[in-house]
Amino acid sequence: MKIIVFLSISLLLLMIGCNSEESKTTGPNNDLVNLSTYEVIQTEIWDQSCISCHMIGASYANQSGLILTADVSYGQLMNRVPSNVTAAEDGLSLVGDEGYASLPKSFLWEKINANDMDHFYQDHPEYGAIMPLGDDFLTNGELEFIRQWIEAGAPEAGQVADVELLTNEARYTPTPFEALTVPKSGYQFHIEPFTVGPGMDREIFIYEKLDNDAPLYVNRVEIAMQSGSHHFLIYQFNNGLSSFLYPPEGVMEKPFTLSPTLILPI
Repeated sequence: MKIIVFLSISLLLLMIGCNSEESKTTGPNNDLVNLSTYEVIQTEIWDQSCISCHMIGASYANQSGLILTADVSYGQLMNRVPSNVTAAEDGLSLVGDEGYASLPKSFLWEKINANDMDHFYQDHPEYGAIMPLGDDFLTNGELEFIRQWIEAGAPEAGQVADVELLTNEARYTPTPFEALTVPKSGYQFHIEPFTVGPGMDREIFIYEKLDNDAPLYVNRVEIAMQSGSHHFLIYQFNNGLSSFLYPPEGVMEKPFTLSPTLILPI
């Protein structure tokens, strides 16, 4: 199908960072051997890597409906239907208590298993992003510890995984970002680097003027984005919009400051 693009294209990019390296410790300590497996998950994984986003009042907690602070996290996870509509329709729960049968039906596991990232994004694009957001994924030891806990029925009490697993601090490393080759015909747009603070999200809207005298017929769009980014949208301006109302060219704007009557999705 051919798409006609008039006058301009604007870009929306969302990037989110949940981890804070400053607050994260490394490896297990001797006190962990006296804790239940879930207490270890809470103190060494949720508290270190997740609660900056998944705490009461945080924007991402409001969006996902998931709180991972110690007072409520277990009840928030167990046998709950995900707020993600597609995951719910697929029959997933956040964490089940059926042992081995629960792992492939766990939305939590789908979301944190960075080593299976290709499957996640190719087979389940509606599931959102791998967690924690950014490139500081859970370590292989943390993932194995959680996997064994789920396969043991995800108990709140008792020890079902060895804390020595946490000494494996290797983690999935995404392929470094590389800009696309400039096309022989067509247009290429580039968004300059920008920062996203720990526990924050940021949406970017950029207006780029094409200066085309006639409609352009687009039959292919190729996109490359930094790991941790998603929601790439392309719009054209309403043909009846006066040019003096256009936002500044090439300047990063907040999308919600623009009237929805000014733009039309392509």
